[in-house]
Amino acid sequence: MLADAALKAAQNQLEAERIVNSRELAGLRAAAAPLAAHGLALLLPAEGARAPLAAFGAVAWGRAGGRALVSLSGMPAQAPGADYQLWLEGPGLANPVECAVFHAPADGDAAGVQVSVPDSVSTGCRFILVDGQKGGARTLDEARARASIVLATSPLAESISGR
Repeated sequence: MLADAALKAAQNQLEAERIVNSRELAGLRAAAAPLAAHGLALLLPAEGARAPLAAFGAVAWGRAGGRALVSLSGMPAQAPGADYQLWLEGPGLANPVECAVFHAPADGDAAGVQVSVPDSVSTGCRFILVDGQKGGARTLDEARARASIVLATSPLAESISGR
């Protein structure tokens, strides 16, 4: 009888924890829903890049609007004849997409540079920031051949909030 009572108590405890966990997960999903409409990717120095180790950036975009904001920090001052060019490459795109060409300000930080992105930035895509000639290149292959990749994101993974 004691064993049966202990088994029943354990089953009740497990059922109570399952109910509490499912409620907590539902609350977390509801809180994350507004964030699912946005994306954020961290730009870090690419392997072999000439960027200082302290250099980094971020790209934040609205999944429905086709607009994004790029913020850079710790970047060296650019030469007058050079521009940064932001590219997006990955699955779901016919070709790598040029998002923007811009010149970093003299203080070395570009806070809030507005760029355009495709309406859907899918899982597996990544952003690449190239330091190249003024006006940028026509294609990402040309940019890679004539310039240096400074910062890049890892391929974008599936959002946890979407699970």
